[in-house]
Amino acid sequence: MPVRAVADLFIDGRPSIGGILIDCTVSETHSADTARSQYPVEDGADQSDHFANLPDSLQLEGIISEVEPPSLLNPISATIFESGRSRTAWEELKEKKESGDPFLVITSLDVYTDMCFASGKSLVATRSPDDDGRLRFAAQLEKHRVAYTTFAESVAAGIADLAERASISGLQATVPADPNTADAALGFVG
Repeated sequence: MPVRAVADLFIDGRPSIGGILIDCTVSETHSADTARSQYPVEDGADQSDHFANLPDSLQLEGIISEVEPPSLLNPISATIFESGRSRTAWEELKEKKESGDPFLVITSLDVYTDMCFASGKSLVATRSPDDDGRLRFAAQLEKHRVAYTTFAESVAAGIADLAERASISGLQATVPADPNTADAALGFVG
């Protein structure tokens, strides 16, 4: 059996926002945009000599029910009619939005680290009589980008991002980040 197939047995690949499992993804819209600088010239069309990658963004519509789906490790462990599961999920989503702290998002297409709720209508829930207690929500998320003042800070952030992605893959053990190591790297370069 290939190594990746073995790892998939132990990784819960269901979609989630910051650890909040989504029972059903209604839609996902993934965006990876760029912006080109434009400046006019006297003899024709606008010129462009630079572009920048904009933060990744994601629009996700999902449903969280009152029934906890079985896990991959224990397929008969479904908790049926867990009262208040959707309300608890809604409260957790609102807490994540209000805190502003970045979190991990797992979708069917990609795994996003350092995501935050976008400005504007970033979290919306709709309810109807047909919902039977389910939470149907839409979330607009975007990559949290940090401006670094030194090259060492950007390298340390890149290493932390690689370590987080490696821990998600489940193919190797993770080592907790040591703040002293990052401080030492900053002192060495800076």
